[in-house]
Amino acid sequence: MRRFCFLAMALAAIGYSTEIQASPSNAFGLDAPNTARAMTVTAAAPPVSAASTNPALLINLEPDSIEMLANFVVSSDNLKINDEDPNLDTYLGYQLELAASLPLGSFRDRLFIGATAHLPNDGLYHTHTPTLEEPIIYRYGTDARHFSVDAALAVRIWERIAIGAGVHLSPTTKGNAHISFANHKESSSTDIEVKTKFAPIIGIYAEPIQNLHLGLVYRGASKFSMDIMADIFINDAIGYIHSQMKSYAFIEPHALSFGIRYDFSSISSNKLARFAVSTDFEWMHYDSPIATTSQVWLYDDGGETINDPDTNYDKFGEGFSYRIALDWIPLDELTVSVGYGFWNSPIPAQRKAFNVLDSGFSEIAFGASYWLPQNTLGSFDLGFATSTKIDILQKREMEKYEYLPDNPGFPYISFGGYNFTWHFAVMMRFK
Repeated sequence: MRRFCFLAMALAAIGYSTEIQASPSNAFGLDAPNTARAMTVTAAAPPVSAASTNPALLINLEPDSIEMLANFVVSSDNLKINDEDPNLDTYLGYQLELAASLPLGSFRDRLFIGATAHLPNDGLYHTHTPTLEEPIIYRYGTDARHFSVDAALAVRIWERIAIGAGVHLSPTTKGNAHISFANHKESSSTDIEVKTKFAPIIGIYAEPIQNLHLGLVYRGASKFSMDIMADIFINDAIGYIHSQMKSYAFIEPHALSFGIRYDFSSISSNKLARFAVSTDFEWMHYDSPIATTSQVWLYDDGGETINDPDTNYDKFGEGFSYRIALDWIPLDELTVSVGYGFWNSPIPAQRKAFNVLDSGFSEIAFGASYWLPQNTLGSFDLGFATSTKIDILQKREMEKYEYLPDNPGFPYISFGGYNFTWHFAVMMRFK
């Protein structure tokens, strides 16, 4: 019996590698120009970031031009779990972006490519192994601090209509295990392999009438499962027990975004009165349950089931957000932006043993972008951008429905606070 208890604990320890993950751009913002608009981006993002926002926006590049952006982000929090600090480290990261038109003869103003990469300061990926009861912060925690890449291609199909498609790449983990409890050769090993997952990004952009910009984007879910098959030798009398362990996790759900931008600059001849308004609505769908711990099946040599796992999972709800932004353009080279957004939380109330924490929040953002006057540096244009955002989380209290005296979330757990983020970017344009 003691060996079977130890076996269960060993498999559970492996199973705790399941993580509930969020996109770094959703948690910390994408770059300075887009974060200043509270990520109101579907019809308003600059082409240099179109690969991550709406690939069709690449057509706003000038023919035979290349744009580049290097962005630095720092984020700190004042989050509280049961009124205590969860001790998250200050986050540092980089965003590198590129957009270019393809000089292919008569197609020189019809084909465009773009790419972005998000790079955490201290490593490409964090592997987190939470225990069953450990609080997991969904949006700003360790699991949101990972490497990701977007790459896209756009085609102009009419003067002001384009379609774009791309892929979102992010790392996932895969493992296999060998466990032996035989006295003469006790051993165990676990191999972890990092792989890449792809999710599609498809966008449409149109300007049906002058100054009115429309965008529609679909982002596929980037999810993965970890499936470990293990042959476990107990002893000569019992022989082998065969096991199968499955873990499930999401990085991002299916998402559908619709955006509108209207430029009012032509209404007034006074440059100080030039401005544009943008708004976005995004719907997010989680199509599978998320197991916060792994499920383990045990079989004997004859294939008969020794142990079936409990169905320890919660189904995420539907997510949505709406955002609005105002851009003031007092100079051709200067844009000042303010934005507001609200995100609901797809995480259900944590009634069981698990403590996956998230809440709806409001985001307030502002910033500015400035380009040096053209020809100041000769062969290229140089610009700078900065932005600040604060996410104000609604306080959420969740009562446990099970008797869990050793769980830090029992008899209830609360979560709330705010997160503060600052971006700075250097922008370049080559013609």
